[in-house]
Amino acid sequence: MNEEMAIVLVDECADGSHYPLIRDKLLARALFSISEGWSSITETGTYVGATSLWFSRVWVNLPFCTVDIHEDWVRYATAKGVNAMHGDSAVVLDGMVDGLGVRPFFFLDAHWGEFWPLADELKAISRLADSVVLVHDFDDGKEGTLYDPGNNMAGPVGGFLAARQDIKAYRLKGNSVIGVCLLSLPIQNSYWEAIGG
Repeated sequence: MNEEMAIVLVDECADGSHYPLIRDKLLARALFSISEGWSSITETGTYVGATSLWFSRVWVNLPFCTVDIHEDWVRYATAKGVNAMHGDSAVVLDGMVDGLGVRPFFFLDAHWGEFWPLADELKAISRLADSVVLVHDFDDGKEGTLYDPGNNMAGPVGGFLAARQDIKAYRLKGNSVIGVCLLSLPIQNSYWEAIGG
């Protein structure tokens, strides 16, 4: 699949008013730009499965799985043909992270409700020598950005970076849809800029 087809799928994979990546086509392009070498894709926080469907259709040759704590969302995504698992995403990731290949990609979006598993998700991922992680709904300090409070450099992401000093944090340049934080070994890419220099 090429980048332009992936962008078209952002609209085609919508479920009612729910679009993959919150219809953030800049993010779709930016993800496409760093996808070389991914060994698998894991999403946490399935919801209606629009983003799940998009990932599984864009990267059809990569193993894909989405995890959600709500059984209804898992059934809904499964009915769309998406590989969905029920459970606490941190627990599921902890049990499967070592079997996801040499450079797995994680799309972490399971931070709604009373308990946010982000810290425990990142703890499981930190065991890997090389991975690429995107934290969605991230407070990157930009005024007007939508985010979930607590997903910021002072929260779980900061703890992950302190434990893994080889990993760098990046924000999406020019993004006005929603805050995202990319955690990766150092990259040079026109879509991403380092957070904190």
